[in-house]
Order: sequence, then structure tokens, then C-alpha cells
Amino acid sequence: MAMARFHRHLTPETSALDLRYVLLALAYLAMVFWLTSRPELGGIQAHGFGIRLARSLHHVPLYAGLGFFMLQAISGGAALAAQRARRALFTFFGAGAFAALAEWHQVYVPGRDPSLTNFLLDLAGIAGVLLVCWLGTEGDRGLSRGS
Repeated sequence: MAMARFHRHLTPETSALDLRYVLLALAYLAMVFWLTSRPELGGIQAHGFGIRLARSLHHVPLYAGLGFFMLQAISGGAALAAQRARRALFTFFGAGAFAALAEWHQVYVPGRDPSLTNFLLDLAGIAGVLLVCWLGTEGDRGLSRGS
């Protein structure tokens, strides 16, 4: 009886994960972990802030991709078509937590150090893909239903 009651509340907007995107997100997470596990060979610390920033800009599209796969996985492939705020926040904080862990992990990688700049670029990539999906998807109005 309890199971029937649970399934009654399950709607397409709250349905289970999309397995295809879950697998893509997991593969993407593994790739990012592998990339952050590689020792730094170029001596980036010797350069000025501008050079280090330019060499770190790849974090934006890298984490935008992660955010996209996570969003698609939790939304059943429907992105922000429904429950926009909940899905966007879950994606931002989930991918952001992984970004923080990836930076922390670099403490243990020879020649690498965690970087607040890289973390902020990671968050910018995640926020950017969410903004694109928010603007490009019709659905409920997010946080304010009346507007």
C-alpha cells in the first residue's frame, strides 16, 4: 500500500534519473578527476596572474559540460522545462561541490596547488550553462511563479 502511494506522486516532472545522462555525467566526472590528477609540468606558478588566468580559462567550458550532463541526468533529459529553480540549484551545488573537491584533491598531486581562481571559473561555467538552459527553455517561472 505504501508503494502505491509513493508511485501516485511520481510525475514526469519528478521522474527518475535519465540513465544515458547519468552515465555521461559519471564518465565526465572520471575524466575531470583524471585531468586533475596529472602533475603540472609547465611551472605555471612562475608566470604572472594574467598568464595563469589565461591558462585556466578552460575550466569554464569544462565545468559547463559537467553542469549540462548533471542537469540532464536529474531532469530526465528535460533540462529546465519544469521545477527550474530546484533543478538549477541542485546542479549548481552538486557540480560546485565536485569542483571544490577537485581543487582540494590537487593538494595531493605533485606540482599542483588548489586555486580559488580556478574554482571561481568552474562556478562560472556551471552558472553559464544553467543560464543558457534557463533562457532557452520554456517552463515554470523558476523562483517567482507569478512573474
